Amino acid sequence: MYHTNKNLNIFSRAAGAALLLLSTLSACNKLSEQTPLSEPEALSPEAVGELTGSIRLDIALEEDAPVETRAVTAYQSVENYEKAVNRLDIFIFDKSSKKLNAHYTAASPTVSSDGKVIAEAIPCTQGIKHVFAVINGAAITGLDSIADEDAFCALTADLDYNSTADGGNFLMLARSADVSVSGNDVACTLTARRPVYRVVLQRVRNNTQIGTITVKGVFLINVGKTTLASQFDPTTLPKAASVAYNIAGKKTGSSAYVTGPESSDLPALLYKDLGNVSIDKNGSLGSNDVPLCRLYGIPHAAHGTSPERLVLLANVAGNDYYYPMTLPETVGNNSYTVELTIRNIGSQNPNLPVAVGDIDATVTLAPWITTNNLDISI
Repeated sequence: MYHTNKNLNIFSRAAGAALLLLSTLSACNKLSEQTPLSEPEALSPEAVGELTGSIRLDIALEEDAPVETRAVTAYQSVENYEKAVNRLDIFIFDKSSKKLNAHYTAASPTVSSDGKVIAEAIPCTQGIKHVFAVINGAAITGLDSIADEDAFCALTADLDYNSTADGGNFLMLARSADVSVSGNDVACTLTARRPVYRVVLQRVRNNTQIGTITVKGVFLINVGKTTLASQFDPTTLPKAASVAYNIAGKKTGSSAYVTGPESSDLPALLYKDLGNVSIDKNGSLGSNDVPLCRLYGIPHAAHGTSPERLVLLANVAGNDYYYPMTLPETVGNNSYTVELTIRNIGSQNPNLPVAVGDIDATVTLAPWITTNNLDISI
């Protein structure tokens, strides 16, 4: 999620990467917002010499290309709340001592036309540094009281910290590899990405032989709850340790399956009410431009045993059924576009995929059978 090269340029290497966004911040009008620097208790040998230097930062916000599935056209639009930058925090740590050298904060930074957020000339001691960026991290407990890198790397972020509401935003993170500061104006470019993934249900088709079907809602199950708010490895996105939301298709603390927004964890992110819309036989609902929903989850490490699933709830032939669609192993900042064709009745369990099969029916016309001939005279 946070990537760098030898020249201190950090670029995302996630699958199908495609830079779609983002943002710039001019340091000349933001340095006044920098928090006071605390003096290190002792300078490491690598920091001895010129005692001060500065790091110049470019933070590009990148969106990975959506995963292509068969002939499905990937939905690539970006919502305002998905790209909003409402707060920027930069943390600079000394590699050897792990002490905080600088914490730079900017509220509502300016987004430039060339898609970057720039924080220039952040003073720090010379030596080898680790640089972290947190965008929209206001909800992270303890973010403003960090004193060393270990404490920063232990911070966690909940899926609930992201918001699709008007004025909402998504958490985005970045980290550098080693940055050598030997004087003023050392360049460092970071790429920030979202630790959540996005699932877009683009279209539902009715290919049943039953007739009209009614789509009621769609939701995510087996979703991670909390992930790290930083990375130990600049090239690896963090994942939740386990499943926590809508486990096996049930809201936390409930024994009943999800049937609507009120029975789902975090309905703003995990459930979409489709309004009981009917789809005629051989008809469809949704399009490339206007998908049915966008839902969001945190990847977790238990995908092999509890895979994340997108589940459609529909009424077919007068009965409600679930149509669970198992996602590939998910990765933060990836977008997965899904289209569903309904051919049969579904499952009664949102965590049990429909076992698909076919019946080849052959009808033979039997010949007339001659029997009990009658010879009648009247």
